[in-house]
Amino acid sequence: LPLVVAPIVLLGSLGYIALRDRTEQSVQNQVNTLLDQVALFLNARLRAVQADARVLASSGLVERYILATDELDRYELFQPPLLKMFGEQQQVDPDYFEIRILLPDGYEDVRVTTQQLANLSDSEGDSAYFQALSAAPADTFSTFMLNPDNGWPVLLVSKRLRLKDRSVDPLTAKAQVRGYLVITARLATLERQARTNRIGAAGILFFADGQGQILVHPDPQRVGAPLPAPLFSHLLASLHSGRLKPLAGGGSDLLWQARQVHDELYAIVSF
Repeated sequence: LPLVVAPIVLLGSLGYIALRDRTEQSVQNQVNTLLDQVALFLNARLRAVQADARVLASSGLVERYILATDELDRYELFQPPLLKMFGEQQQVDPDYFEIRILLPDGYEDVRVTTQQLANLSDSEGDSAYFQALSAAPADTFSTFMLNPDNGWPVLLVSKRLRLKDRSVDPLTAKAQVRGYLVITARLATLERQARTNRIGAAGILFFADGQGQILVHPDPQRVGAPLPAPLFSHLLASLHSGRLKPLAGGGSDLLWQARQVHDELYAIVSF
């Protein structure tokens, strides 16, 4: 009897191990494919918003508006067509729910929104994102954040307005920073991906910013909450492994994998 049973048990064990390995590899492939798709989408989206910001910032309307020294000219002559141009851009891309021009001190000089959106402050000088974009070495800046006016997860892209007033400045004068054109875009596609993408029965996709604050999650109650500091540190340490890792979270051992898809955004899969 042992001579008969032992090979059967051995074959069954080997078959179980092979099946488990195939299942794990299949899950791992699904995770990597999902994270690849997310990274490709975000890179394409970021490039598109940056291109739109550069086009709007280079418009003659923006230049005339910013350089106007007479307030009557600025607000009655140049502002109406400027608002119309921003509104037309929002019709092309409805996710651009807010387009603004901020002055060098952070004051909102122009603001066009597609929502009935309360403005908590018309001065952004003390906000973290304004301090970051004004200090950025490059003229084009981007970040992912929760919009303070409505709590939405957004992509914010700004273009520094470096302009030279040819009617006043000497020929040798350098262009000065006169303000910033800022596009705030809703991350509706990421929200849909988080709601609909499932890996197996328990795998979920969500997104966190550079400080570990959750920006997009299938459970809306989790948005805005911070990841536990030890867990976020583990995720950062395992970014380059490209494999699901067992990490403690929520009182139990879970599988996690993270991908940095922007300086300020991480895509995370957990089981």
